[in-house]
Amino acid sequence: MRTFNLFFSFALLIVLFIACEQDPTSTDDNLELAQFVQEQAPIGWQLNKTVASGSDVKSLTQNSGYLEDEGVEGFSKLSSLKENAGRLNMAMKEYIPATRNLAKTNGDSLIFFENNKVIGLRKGLYYNSETSIARYFEVKYKFAKWRNIEYDSSNVTAFLNFTPDDESDDQLKSLNQLQLFESTFFVQKIESNADVTDWDGGEATGIIATTNAWYNSERQLSKLKQSVEINPDESGILREDFEFRDGKSAYRQVTFKNDGTGTFEKKTRDGIQVSGTFDSVEDDLQGSYTETIDFPAGRYIDKIIKSAEVSITLPDSIFDAKFSEAVYFESGKVDSEMVALQVSEEGGVKTSVFDITKLSGAHGQLTFNETENESNLTGNWTSEDNSYLILNAEYYFDGSAYLHYEVFQSEEAYNNGEAPLLVADYYFSPDQTCTGTLSYNGETYDVNFDDSGEGELSQGGQKARINLFK
Repeated sequence: MRTFNLFFSFALLIVLFIACEQDPTSTDDNLELAQFVQEQAPIGWQLNKTVASGSDVKSLTQNSGYLEDEGVEGFSKLSSLKENAGRLNMAMKEYIPATRNLAKTNGDSLIFFENNKVIGLRKGLYYNSETSIARYFEVKYKFAKWRNIEYDSSNVTAFLNFTPDDESDDQLKSLNQLQLFESTFFVQKIESNADVTDWDGGEATGIIATTNAWYNSERQLSKLKQSVEINPDESGILREDFEFRDGKSAYRQVTFKNDGTGTFEKKTRDGIQVSGTFDSVEDDLQGSYTETIDFPAGRYIDKIIKSAEVSITLPDSIFDAKFSEAVYFESGKVDSEMVALQVSEEGGVKTSVFDITKLSGAHGQLTFNETENESNLTGNWTSEDNSYLILNAEYYFDGSAYLHYEVFQSEEAYNNGEAPLLVADYYFSPDQTCTGTLSYNGETYDVNFDDSGEGELSQGGQKARINLFK
């Protein structure tokens, strides 16, 4: 059985919601776009999509420990609950007095309380001698000016089995957390709750947990709910539910067995259906991944098929994946992309290197670095017309990201220090919808790429539509 290390450390695959038919030359209010803008505007979105696809492959096939520290990509907030629960649980034990003192309490009694006004931290311990339930809490109410959080409250409860002086038979029962953020920050409130449903002695073997995040009113995404249900046999379900301000919704779900295999499914806010399978490398150092995205009739894309073969090389546990994506258009045209992904870890930094080649000859390399506190992406891309792009991106705890890229006439022009022809700043929500700005030839456009794979560029009330797949 997995120990308390599995507690709350889980996540869900991140796969992009894509593609909806529109004529790429059609416009609203006759905004005219240069061909260069139409070709370069989708590239940042496409490269972010490739990174997300690689994360899917990596997280679902790298090991069967979907609730361990590595987890499944995309549930970083819920994963962090595991660390917080462990820390609070250890802090609680520091303040539990001797058995004779606890035995003198009647009902739910405050055993310890401290309020440090200098650092802005309140903490305390309650114990109920009749139920042997202990509750430890911490409330943080002062933060550095550069932080966007205003309030952070956490508490854990544990059953001490009427032997508070013997922690070997303690059973962690629940964790609750509330975070409030500044009004200008993209997320406004996060509530997390988890309950342990089964134990093997003092070890948690069954868990039900949810995290709800509410977003700034300026965001298209209004609420994200992440949930997990883990059974004692180590099977379970991970799920994300998205609610949007226009009343639409979407979901993603992965169901895993205790043998390292499983299935996943998704439905986008536009009704596109996604399904797939995975097999981890843990048992024989070989694994696989498949995904099919089906589009309703009348769209400019018929379907997208992804597949991957993965392996682990010992003794350094180097993870290698070769995955492909084939896009089938209604016109009969087929576009494809081949990606070689290698993942290694050294000194607490996990590095994922993507070598990407498209059927058109466009190619590039991306490097994704992850540490305990941050995740960032750097890379370059050479387009079919030989234009050269450099990019960098930051990825946040809820799956949001900020991506900046610049496009030059050629790699030689970049090396010679020439000014970029096009500059783009994109902001991705957890569902991979994207807003931002793009500047070209002295003109600046607002960008809005929705989760169906359509792009809209606007300027001064005029709009133009582009397709994100070509």
